Amino acid sequence: MKQTSLHSPLRLCAWMAYSIVVFASPQNLANTKNVADIEITLQSAIKHTLANSPQLHEFVFKQKAVAGEIQTASLKPVLNAGIELENVLGSGEVSGIKGAELTLTLSSVIEFGDKLGVRSEFAKSKSTVIETQKQLNTLDILAEVTRRYVDVLAQQALLDAQKEAETLARYTYQAVTKRVEAGASPAFEQKRASAALARARLDVLTAEQSKISLIKSLAIMWGEQTPRFTQVKGDLFNLPPSPH
Repeated sequence: MKQTSLHSPLRLCAWMAYSIVVFASPQNLANTKNVADIEITLQSAIKHTLANSPQLHEFVFKQKAVAGEIQTASLKPVLNAGIELENVLGSGEVSGIKGAELTLTLSSVIEFGDKLGVRSEFAKSKSTVIETQKQLNTLDILAEVTRRYVDVLAQQALLDAQKEAETLARYTYQAVTKRVEAGASPAFEQKRASAALARARLDVLTAEQSKISLIKSLAIMWGEQTPRFTQVKGDLFNLPPSPH
């Protein structure tokens, strides 16, 4: 009984062709074939993040709340007014309101030890703490944006290298095919070259899908669910400085 190895050139070529059909389906390639290349720079990514990051927006509301506390803390104790009416509706010489007595009272809490200043300084210190937390979070977020940007940039370089490898594999396959047709090389050399071309094409498709995922991961930093760009612009070995 003859056994057929799964690693034979024919079966390997067939498996590669099947994988290419799966990865190259219209749904998977819709984002890469029908969309014009739109580039985004690192500065633009950082500006989008600073303007729209949900993690930074929460500090705006915190600062507004503390501003209200500062305003309240700077107010002096409330002055309370009271009115007291006595000897109303009496009898005899003080009948009616003839003997009525009206007393007006004003009261307030007297604070010692500059409690007003202490309250104000405490509220202001809370504002300083929130601002410091915002700056620390901003640095962390900008570092994450830069990391994801570099990941996309590196994936683009890898994709370019995979495309060059595919082009070389195609030239090799064409050359081997001509030699086989001319009888200068055995037929299995053509099958081997075909399998190498299929593998190179699969590597390109895989790299394209990884690039799409990394771009979505970058765009989500500023709340963009569907990225409006397909490329990032830059040099892996010469990245521009972050804006101050």
